[in-house]
Amino acid sequence: MTVTVKRSTRLATLPKAHLHVHLEGAARATTIAEFANRHRRPTPAGTAFSDLLGFMHCFRQVTDTIATPQDLGRVICEFVADEAAEGVRYSEPMVGPWLYAGRFGWSVPDTLAFIDDTFQQAARRHGIEVRYLLGVNWARPPDWIEQAARFAVEYADHNVAGLGLTGQEPADGFERYSRAAVIVRAHGLLVVPHLGETQGPQAIRAAIAAMRPHRIAHGVRAAADPRLLDELADHRIVCDVCPTSNVRLAVTSDLASHPLPRMLRHGVPVTLNADDPTLLATTLTSEYTHVGRAFGLTDHQLADLAAEGTSRAGMTETTCAALRSSIRRWLADDQPTTEGHHG
Repeated sequence: MTVTVKRSTRLATLPKAHLHVHLEGAARATTIAEFANRHRRPTPAGTAFSDLLGFMHCFRQVTDTIATPQDLGRVICEFVADEAAEGVRYSEPMVGPWLYAGRFGWSVPDTLAFIDDTFQQAARRHGIEVRYLLGVNWARPPDWIEQAARFAVEYADHNVAGLGLTGQEPADGFERYSRAAVIVRAHGLLVVPHLGETQGPQAIRAAIAAMRPHRIAHGVRAAADPRLLDELADHRIVCDVCPTSNVRLAVTSDLASHPLPRMLRHGVPVTLNADDPTLLATTLTSEYTHVGRAFGLTDHQLADLAAEGTSRAGMTETTCAALRSSIRRWLADDQPTTEGHHG
């Protein structure tokens, strides 16, 4: 007897890498509400925002509720469990030990050691690999960002995969970040800036020239310039795209008008990601499901997006090979589905 399954159920089992996800933005809403009540902090406004500035305010409210090492440890353990439940085999969340060192009364190295130890214990428990991008805000002074780059290099053995730049993108002046990028690249770590969410092709091109990123978090506004799309494809600069985030934060009006198909037609290497799944009311499986439905992508095409997650990621060669093999096995397990296209 043939058993028909929902496509979303099948896609939940698709082995994936998750390369664009912020730890605090993935914290369970019930957990954050509990912390807010316990520490007498404002309860975050949930998903009540319509642009990046409103979102950033809500994100800060979430981080403010994480007041103790026990709180942070719980957020980390629940994050890893939730990633594993989504079929994630490799997760590369953005974390900021400097956010918590002061409030815990710890040094930044001790804070990173705690974060790493907690993550790795949870990762072993759930059978996945986790490494991190150390996140710094674009608004930080260049010398501070250079210090963060040196810190990433010095503590790379704590499963640091690279340096991520986040927050409100600058429109120009990317040369001031080039030294930090050189420091990171010279030691084999990743440079992953947020670009192409609020700024257009000119800023993306300038940042690429100054920083030579391995991947770009978002990158979707590059679609306004076909030549830039071709450059991204030619140089194999991966764009870690988050469709629901782009709709919720008014980067694109709706999913149907999202530039993802245009990026794929130009051969841009793209991964699918949830960005801040709790705050954006999405999951990684939902991103695959909605994109597959909106653009008529087959299972083979969605599996190709999942396989792209092994490119320019910080995962070990063992995890990379295992993930690719698992994706091939998933495709070979050809189950009929009840919605959308199936390859």
